Amino acid sequence: MFTLRQPSSLALLAALGLGTAVLLGGCALLPSIPDFGNGSNDSSPQGSDESSDDDDSLEDDIEDNPFIEQEVPDTFPDDVPRPDLEILLALDLGTGWTIAYKTDDAIDDFDNLADTFAGEGWEELSRASSDGQAFAAYDSAAYQVQLNAATEDTGYDTPILSMTVVRKD
Repeated sequence: MFTLRQPSSLALLAALGLGTAVLLGGCALLPSIPDFGNGSNDSSPQGSDESSDDDDSLEDDIEDNPFIEQEVPDTFPDDVPRPDLEILLALDLGTGWTIAYKTDDAIDDFDNLADTFAGEGWEELSRASSDGQAFAAYDSAAYQVQLNAATEDTGYDTPILSMTVVRKD
C-alpha cells in the first residue's frame, strides 16, 4: 500500500492505468488480433482448415498503424530502464510512453526489470505477481512507471512484458 503524496499523483496513476487498459484491453488504435491457431479469433467454424489470416498479419497491422511503432520512440527518456527484448509495439502518448515486449518468460523478465528499477533507486510503490501475471509501479522525481507481465491470454502468440512511463512535469 502506498500513499499519494501530491495532487498530481492521482492523475499519474490514472494515466498508468489507462495505458495498461489500452495495451491489454485493446482499443481502436491497436491492430486487430489474428488467430494464431487456437480458433479464438477465427471467423471460420471450429475445426475448419481455413485460416482467417497468416501469421504476419499482426505485424502488418502494427506497421500500417501510424500511432504504433516497433522501436523505442525517439522521445523516450534515456534514464528509464528498459529490457533488452524485441518490441511488439510502442506508443508515444505525448505525456508518456507505452512499450510492449515479446518475451519467452514474462515473469522472469518482469522480475529482472523490476529489480533494475529498485537497484537504480526508484521508489517502489507496488509490486505483486500471481498466476502468470505481475504488476509493479515505480516513482522517481521525473517519472512514474508501471510494469505489467502476462504469460497467457495476451491476445498475441507470446507472453508480454509491458511498461507505461508517465512524465511528471
